[in-house]
Amino acid sequence: MKVRFAVCLVIAPAISCFAQSPQTKPAEPLPQLHSVDVTGVDSSVSPCENFYQYACDKLEAANPIPPDQAAWGSFTILADWNRKVLRQILETNQAVTATRTPNAQKIGDFYGACMDQASSKANDLTTIEPLLLQIEAMSSKGDIPTVLAALHNSFGRAWAGGDNQSNVPMFGFGPTPDANDVSRVVAGVDQGGLGMPGRDYYLSDSPALKGPREHYQALIVSLLMLNGASRETAMQDEATIMRLETAMAQAQMDNITRRDPNKVNNRYTLAQLKALTPAFDWDSYLKSIGAPVAPLNEVSAPQFFRGLNNLLVSEDLGTWKLYLRWQLLFHAAEVIDDSWRDTYFAYQSALSGQRKQTPDWRRCAIAVDVNLGDALGQVYVSQVFPPESKARVQKMIQGIEAAMGRDIDTVTWMQPATKREAHLKLAAVLNKIGYPDKWIDYSSLQVTRESFPLDVQRATASNSSGSSPSSLSPWTARSGL
Repeated sequence: MKVRFAVCLVIAPAISCFAQSPQTKPAEPLPQLHSVDVTGVDSSVSPCENFYQYACDKLEAANPIPPDQAAWGSFTILADWNRKVLRQILETNQAVTATRTPNAQKIGDFYGACMDQASSKANDLTTIEPLLLQIEAMSSKGDIPTVLAALHNSFGRAWAGGDNQSNVPMFGFGPTPDANDVSRVVAGVDQGGLGMPGRDYYLSDSPALKGPREHYQALIVSLLMLNGASRETAMQDEATIMRLETAMAQAQMDNITRRDPNKVNNRYTLAQLKALTPAFDWDSYLKSIGAPVAPLNEVSAPQFFRGLNNLLVSEDLGTWKLYLRWQLLFHAAEVIDDSWRDTYFAYQSALSGQRKQTPDWRRCAIAVDVNLGDALGQVYVSQVFPPESKARVQKMIQGIEAAMGRDIDTVTWMQPATKREAHLKLAAVLNKIGYPDKWIDYSSLQVTRESFPLDVQRATASNSSGSSPSSLSPWTARSGL
């Protein structure tokens, strides 16, 4: 994998100058953040003939990709620097003290529960047994929306947007800025449901995708067997799961079309969404997941939901039970125990090329960031990005915008009407610097050191729901409403 240092190295010092603080003392040395170094170029080649080789070859040779990383460059070095700062914060807040703030308690105990599980080698499969029993108890396909909401509110999550799909069971549903008015939050309804990253992994004959597909099939068999199935049954079930997910992949919008913002900006009322998928009970799903009624639904790929509706009609209840059970095992694998993580990593390695698993401290720090991002963010900025730093950046941005406004006024190649439109566009920019003006409120979320999977489950439910009137939820906080 090629690593492009040439562009990234210019920006790393600018970012790090706002992040460093004398209050932050990591437990181990921080990685060196490079600046632009003219001696780092390959002077044996002319930049006019091969600029990439000129700019990057020496840097790549001097900076091999670490075995526990999928890529390496100035941004990953900066991310590693930042992650180690977070490690110091999290390890400090593991200790129970009278001075811990509520957010410090939550992030410290969440991190501590993750590290406790890693050190004890505990098997927490029992955590997902209630969900497995709920899936098994389904008596009709009319139960699918309620059970899907339970998965979305636990390890499956409701929204994990990506380039090709939302990487969650069946489909993605969650708060997203209105594409036509970013000051308000609407419901994003995205194609999803696949275990692999996108439709091409199922449909393409490319040799580059054949390997990951075979590893995914092996993962299905392995996790089903860890859950108690015989090899013969697991192999039969794997074929059924792949058949259903391949049909879902065929219904998905391809990733090239998906790059056109006009193709994914499909605005539906709830009534229209129900008409699009009459076989799915949206009222039951929304009530079960605890989401508010959104002003509209941004449906990324209507054709996917038409195809999903056809599958809800044509596939029997047993197939959907198997699919939901598989999706639960797949998404819970990394939080159950080391044997499940080891099995999952073989597949992950085939996708990314990463040769060694992420160290426990980094994995647990990432878990806190993913599940309690605003709580960790508040503690982080209080130490490394004080208000005066934010004010300095805001002043800089205001100066840049003022200069752009003067440029619009003085250029001779723009007509007056065009200048007016340019000023309107400049004024419409929302400046979000460092951290939000309003934070997600985790006051009603329980986090303990007792069980890492339970903490993940509760945090996922909290992040999915926006129905609590006493808290600022992801449905309102993300656009600062």
